[in-house]
Amino acid sequence: MMCVPTVSAGRSRPTDCCSITSGRSCISRSPRRSRLLLPAISPTFLPFPSVGWRPIRIPPGVRAARLAAIKQHIARNLTDPGLNAGQISRKFGISERYVRQLFAGEGTSFSDYVNGERLAYVHSCLTDRRQLLRRIADIAFEVGFNEPSTFYRQFRLRYGMTPTEVRALTEGR
Repeated sequence: MMCVPTVSAGRSRPTDCCSITSGRSCISRSPRRSRLLLPAISPTFLPFPSVGWRPIRIPPGVRAARLAAIKQHIARNLTDPGLNAGQISRKFGISERYVRQLFAGEGTSFSDYVNGERLAYVHSCLTDRRQLLRRIADIAFEVGFNEPSTFYRQFRLRYGMTPTEVRALTEGR
């Protein structure tokens, strides 16, 4: 567990520590423990006594709710060519870095998630018999794939077949 000193009313008490890794507060009253831990802490984690800064951790429920809202926004706006982390950060009032951190917490990146959702949309269009007359390139372009070669490569990596092969299976060829 890594602890950093807490600050109260502009005063630092080196024997009180607040956990920054477990998500819950722990108070260490051991001066020996504090003396051993404090020199090992990076200066960037140390509080700024003059401004009364205290380390806080956003509860996991808030992060999950934000991520769910962002994913819902992405699903509703897949066809928006301006869909990017900057747009999301402005819409939700958070930083681009935080948007990227939310997705990193799930083991993916923002752009990989959006591309995956776009590929899934194209795949669903290709397997929908009502859309057999639509050109593959038009569907891909509709959801933001501007380069056909990039789209075809990513589609094949994800589904193990080309969009043309998926469409042929749908047609029953």
